[in-house]
Formats: sequence, structure tokens, C-alpha cells
Amino acid sequence: MHLCKVAVETVKYDRILTPETIWDHIKVEPESMPAVKEFDNPNGLIVLGAHFGNWEISGTACSIMFKPLLSIMRPMNNPKISDYVLRKRQTFGQKLTDQKSALRKLISTLRSGNPVALLCDQHAGRREGVVVDYFGHPARTHTSAAAMSLKTKAPIVIGVVRRIDDNFNFEFVWLGPFSLEPTGNKEKDILDLTQMY
Repeated sequence: MHLCKVAVETVKYDRILTPETIWDHIKVEPESMPAVKEFDNPNGLIVLGAHFGNWEISGTACSIMFKPLLSIMRPMNNPKISDYVLRKRQTFGQKLTDQKSALRKLISTLRSGNPVALLCDQHAGRREGVVVDYFGHPARTHTSAAAMSLKTKAPIVIGVVRRIDDNFNFEFVWLGPFSLEPTGNKEKDILDLTQMY
């Protein structure tokens, strides 16, 4: 049922969530403000999302409400659906980059003081991740956000859009910021920062 709602919302959101109406549909609670203020960080900002709530709305909402994001996109298996979703994501200024050539663009965007976005909730392969504790269970997690943060001094925040009702009303839930002063032990720093988020 949730995935059906995500699909319908994804088809309709660019007609309902416009720069003029978005603040009527998406609430940001006061306790989220420490994370939201990081959009003005001169070192840029790493925004981590997850497949929670409506992840398609998250990027568009960030780009309208705060600052346009550069997001990584993995092309979908169906080229027509992939093209459709790509166009939707770019409607209100969100920029996209293919994951295969993303690192240089992400670092450059951060160094220019702008935000980048990654989904961080998928299993990482042996060469790509570290094992962290996730609610008492070992979870192999991607380290790219932690590595970029340590390299650029960009803080990390987590932002997800939670559905409040079935009338296109949502809440933007923010956590963070997360950062770590490098100790000189790169592997441990990456592991510790990954465990934080």
C-alpha cells in the first residue's frame, strides 16, 4: 500500500508541490532547525536520505525549500521509467549525476558551498562499506558520505519526508549535523563517522 502511494505521489507531486505551495504541504518542526541551518555551511552539506516515506519528494522539497541539490541517480532498468523519473527530479532545480562518475562532481559541488544528496540505506558490498551496529545488528554500510565529509569538512545531515496523511501533507524530519575532526587514523575516522549517522 505504501509503495502504491509513493508511485501515485511521484506522478502528481510536481503539480501540487510548487514553490508557491510547498510550505503548505511540508512541515519542518523546530527541532529540525540545527540540521536545516547547515544548508548555509560554506563547506557545503551532505544530505543523506533513505527509502523511507517518499524519497522522490525529498530531493524536490530540499531543492525548493532550502537549496538545489546535486543527487546521485542510478539509471533504472526500464529506460522509459528512468527518463520519466529523471525529468521529474529536475523540475525544480535538483541536479543529477550518474553514480559511475559522481565523486569528482560531488566533491566540486561541496567545495563550492552547495549540498549533495545520497541515499544511504542500501547494503554495501565487501569492498564498498564498513560494518556498523544498526539496532544491535551488523550492517554493511557505504562509507562515501563519511569519506567526503572528512575530505571537505562538509557536515552530514539526514533528511526524510514522512507522510502525515493521504492529502499530500508531509513532515520533513531532519537529524544532525554529524561531523568528526580527523584524528589521522582515516579508517577509524570513516568507521566512527559512518556509525554516527
